[in-house]
Amino acid sequence: MRKYLPIFLIIFLTSITLLVVFPIMVQGAGGIVPDCQNADGGCTWGDFILLINKFIDFLFYIAGALAAISFAYAGFLYLTSMGSPEQIKKAKSIFGKVVLGLIIALAAWLIVKVILSAVGLKQGQGYSLLGF
Repeated sequence: MRKYLPIFLIIFLTSITLLVVFPIMVQGAGGIVPDCQNADGGCTWGDFILLINKFIDFLFYIAGALAAISFAYAGFLYLTSMGSPEQIKKAKSIFGKVVLGLIIALAAWLIVKVILSAVGLKQGQGYSLLGF
């Protein structure tokens, strides 16, 4: 039973994060799906690109929350290791992997933002790709 306690703790904390925190963040950001305010009433290419941009931002929030949970778990392992070299090594390994994952996620987010701004992002107005 004690063997499965950390797995249960991670699943529980992730579920609480997904069910409570993320709907609040999405509503605060105006939702993920943009309103199509085209004269014809339909969506344009810019609205699709804006949807992708908002979805990537949402995934970045998820990565940050999961990293915080992983840091907490690694800290718990480190504090409860009682000098056990295996537990300390496992905790340090988790810390390193979380930092590496955050660096990769931040780099991917930055690359997407640069590309989208290069193709014509106008904040709040959607995207304009080659004038279409």
